[in-house]
Amino acid sequence: MWGEPKDAVPLLRFLAEIFTSGKLDEVQIAGFRKTYERALGDVVQTDANPFGTGTPLLISRAGVLSVLANSAVLEITPETIYVKDGPVGLADYLLESLGASVVSAPDGTADRVVSLIKRGFGERVRSASEVQVGVLVDSVPFTPTAAVPLLSDEWPWLESFVALSMEFRSSRFDHRTEAVQRRILDRLARVRLKRALHVGISIDGKETELPPFMKNAVPVRDDVLPTIVLSGDGPLTWSDLIALAPALAEVLHQPSLENGFTVCLLELERLLGSPVRMPTEEEYAEVFRTRPEEVRRLLALTKGLVHTILDRLYPVVAHKLGVDAAERLNPNGGGADLGTPEAIRAALVELGARPRINTSGSARYGL
Repeated sequence: MWGEPKDAVPLLRFLAEIFTSGKLDEVQIAGFRKTYERALGDVVQTDANPFGTGTPLLISRAGVLSVLANSAVLEITPETIYVKDGPVGLADYLLESLGASVVSAPDGTADRVVSLIKRGFGERVRSASEVQVGVLVDSVPFTPTAAVPLLSDEWPWLESFVALSMEFRSSRFDHRTEAVQRRILDRLARVRLKRALHVGISIDGKETELPPFMKNAVPVRDDVLPTIVLSGDGPLTWSDLIALAPALAEVLHQPSLENGFTVCLLELERLLGSPVRMPTEEEYAEVFRTRPEEVRRLLALTKGLVHTILDRLYPVVAHKLGVDAAERLNPNGGGADLGTPEAIRAALVELGARPRINTSGSARYGL
């Protein structure tokens, strides 16, 4: 009966009637949401105006479905209705957790669905992608800078932990190629950690209570300087690392890793106790349900690209700048602690070079 764009308007009305009847079982909600989302996508392919002719709108508040009727337009200060599509981002999580009215639309249709709903609900409707999320450090708006320390400075075994998590604790639906994993680790090397006495967020310039799921660690997505703002000071504790897990997954653009990060950190805390320290290969193997040999193999592969770059760079820099200056890039000496291409870039900058390193292991620089 349903399935054509011409059927979408009666289907929207029918779905609203089913929901208001209270006859939906909990197990049916997920499928019901997807059906409603597809129906909205079909309606925007027509000239129909269902919400201007009395059809109520189904919205989600804090993850719970409810009905919004056109009469709500008469409110003195009507609440904003946000339309989201595509991958779930930070703004979407915040809006849901803060109880805002959210409508889900099929990928690539948010703007058209906004226009559709506006015909019935007016200018209170906007796209979730337009929401400006800001981070407040001690009540002051925060902007990432290169002066903020790298997260790996505070968490030296961070790269090993993330590499093992991707390999052994990813969802069975995740299929990351070696190149994708390398890009994630390269981005990880740029993640910075800002400490603060108080962390807050603002939505469209208005300070808003931090939602519980952030647990005092707020991600700041930035292509060049991805940063996590964490409340507190002093050496990182297990509680800090566990609080960092969702934010870390967010700044890496890998939200599916959040659960694996959190579970593994909880298990490491149980296994190692306090204070936080780097696990041994055997301890990693126990937590990641594998053999120490597999841990050793993966960590060697993770470091392999860096060693290749240093092998090629060291003699060139030694020829140009002298052996003493090049020692910082000696793979068997001063460069042994350079764990990522980003760290190599930083070392070259300190030497006065302008590096151009690619992930194939080749490098060029200018003086």
